[in-house]
Amino acid sequence: MGIELDATTRAQEFRKNNGIVMRRVNILRTDYAPVHDVILSIQEKSPTITEGQLRDSFNFLLRAEYLEMQYIRTKEPIARIAGVNLHELEATLTLKGIRLMSGSITDADVTV
Repeated sequence: MGIELDATTRAQEFRKNNGIVMRRVNILRTDYAPVHDVILSIQEKSPTITEGQLRDSFNFLLRAEYLEMQYIRTKEPIARIAGVNLHELEATLTLKGIRLMSGSITDADVTV
């Protein structure tokens, strides 16, 4: 039962963290937000959320097409964050991400 509860708790935290990332990026909806600033902002308010957990959220949100991410310096878009330093990236909501935030669509893996 302990392992099952732990898995349930991790899944709930994942959904919650996904929503937190979306809300932080949404603050600058019309522009790209440096991922480093998003991470710092989240960890100031929620210090128990690790950078690894946030990396999982950015990865999910990018692959689910709720976020667009690109390198800050070159503006080269990325499709996956595997092997990439998050602090070199910036993110913005896609149209699908904006619809998720407005409630036009829902996703069981994102608590908005």
